[in-house]
Amino acid sequence: MISTSFVASFARSCALASVAVPLVVFAFAQSAERPKFEVASVKLLADRSPMAVRPMPGGRLVATAPVTRLIMGAYGFQRSEIVGGPDWINSDWYEIDAKAADNADRARVMLMLQSLLEDRFQMRVHRETRETPVYALVVDKNGSKLAATKERECPTTEAAAPPCGQMTISPSPAAVRMEGSRVPISELVRVLAVAAGRPVLDRTALSGLYDIRLQFVDEPPDAPPSDSTGLSVFAALQEQLGLKLESTKGPVEFLVIDHVERPTAN
Repeated sequence: MISTSFVASFARSCALASVAVPLVVFAFAQSAERPKFEVASVKLLADRSPMAVRPMPGGRLVATAPVTRLIMGAYGFQRSEIVGGPDWINSDWYEIDAKAADNADRARVMLMLQSLLEDRFQMRVHRETRETPVYALVVDKNGSKLAATKERECPTTEAAAPPCGQMTISPSPAAVRMEGSRVPISELVRVLAVAAGRPVLDRTALSGLYDIRLQFVDEPPDAPPSDSTGLSVFAALQEQLGLKLESTKGPVEFLVIDHVERPTAN
């Protein structure tokens, strides 16, 4: 039987992250020094839409996602590197439309998203470094199959597909599809951590931007044989991209959620 539960992937990654033993704890400044959006709308979605956290031209942010994905975008952490918080941060989806007072770039917009999470969701977090199981992304012995993307500008329309500069995950009854245009390897690492259920470290030494398409069946590596004819994410990586995930251990920085509440009304 094919499993295509994206929520199950979230749960597996959270469970793996939560058993790690903390080594070092760092103090973490809150929103006092961070910029804020001039206006922001936050709405609970009755039905899930395609997941996206997308900075737009002109200092605008458009998002439809669970809180966990908002945190990933705001703080730059993989899903498996976020620890704590109630179950609803994975199950409740929110629509956010926010605008800065100026033409803020992506980095500044993400700082504003941190402020929004702290102001509207009353979120408080801190960072910890932990020794934990990870996957190292390496180039397969037969070489990478990735080709550098053609030189062109990212489209600025919201309807651009596949996305430019960012990878999306699209589950279906048959398979899971990951795709993105003009993305760095770090963006592939981010989405692979969701599918693999562990932090993923980039050890490919690949630079530049790539058009990436990856399709696989959402089954953990230790699952019993199934009737699926699709490839696991591990096999698909080797066959389609010439890359490989190797199991190892290493120090990983985690974002620990100390407190979060459902958001205040607009």
